[in-house]
Amino acid sequence: MPGRKKSAATRGPGRFVSTGVVFLAWALTLMVGGAFGLASQKLCRAYRIERDGGRNSVSAVPYRLGVEEAGGRERKAAIIIDDLGPDLAVARGFWELPIPLTLAILPYRKYSREISRQALRHGKEVVLHLPMEPKGYPAVNPGPGSLLVSMDRERIQAEVAQQLDSLPECVGVSGYMGSLFTERPEPMRWALSVVAERGLFFVDSLTTPYSAARGVARELGVPFARRSRFLDGKKSEDAIVKQLCCLADSAVRDGGAIGIAHASAETLAALPKVVAGFADKGIRLVPVSEMITADSPPGAGRREAGMREPAPDG
Repeated sequence: MPGRKKSAATRGPGRFVSTGVVFLAWALTLMVGGAFGLASQKLCRAYRIERDGGRNSVSAVPYRLGVEEAGGRERKAAIIIDDLGPDLAVARGFWELPIPLTLAILPYRKYSREISRQALRHGKEVVLHLPMEPKGYPAVNPGPGSLLVSMDRERIQAEVAQQLDSLPECVGVSGYMGSLFTERPEPMRWALSVVAERGLFFVDSLTTPYSAARGVARELGVPFARRSRFLDGKKSEDAIVKQLCCLADSAVRDGGAIGIAHASAETLAALPKVVAGFADKGIRLVPVSEMITADSPPGAGRREAGMREPAPDG
C-alpha cells in the first residue's frame, strides 16, 4: 500500500496472516527447529502488528532464543484470570474452558460467591483477588474491601479474614492493584500474616518493581510466587495470542512462568488457540498452586526493572 513502510520481516508473500495462521507458524517452528538444530525459536520478538486497510494483521518470522533451554527440568506455565466477580456470563466462559486456569475473584461483587462455587465445581482453582491501595488512589479506586496504608493492623487483618470467609473455596490470595500498598512492608506483613494463619499462598501481581511482598512472605513462611508477564496489556485477540506465545517461550527458557490476563471476550477467544502449542513445546499448563515455592518461580519478574508492561493499577 502507498506510504506503508516495509520491514525485512514483512516483505514478500504472506505478509498478513490471521491469528490462527501466526500461531500455527509458531508451533511449526518446533518441528523445524528440531530438524535443523534450532530447537529454541523465539517468535515473541518476531510479531509485527500492521495496518492493512484499517484491519490489524499479524506477521511473524522465527528468531533464535539465544539462551539455554530448560534442559531436563519440567516446564510448566500457569495462567491466572483476574477481576472476576461483577459479570457471571464472562466468568462462565472461563470456568467452562477445558484448561487448568486459576480464577482470581474480587470480594463483595454481585456474583463473587456464585463464581467461586461454580469454578470449584468445574475443577478450576480459586484465589481471592485482594484489593490493595494503588499509587493513584482515590482517583484509581480498587473498590469494596480495599486495604489502605492508612489502616491499622486490626482493621487490615479483620478485612483480609472477612474476605477469605466470604470465599471459602479460595486456596490462595493474589493482589489486585496495590502498587502503593505492596511497597509498604508493615501493612503487607499484617495482611500476609492472615494468609499464613490460613495456610494459603500468595501471588504477587507485581504492579510495582519495589514490591515488598516477596521478602515479607519469606519472613512469615507464606508460600509465594509472582507473575512473569501480563498477557493483555493490549485488548485484542492478536495481541493476547502473541503474549501467550511469549509466556510459552519464558517457560521453555526458565522452566516455569506465570501469566496474568483479565476476564474479557478477547482473552477467552485467545486461550484455546495456544493450548496445542504449549503441549508441543513440552509445557504443562497447571493451576498456579503448582508454581508456588518458598521463593518465586524461575525467571519470574525478569522484565520488571523498567516496568514496561502496563500494570492493572492503570
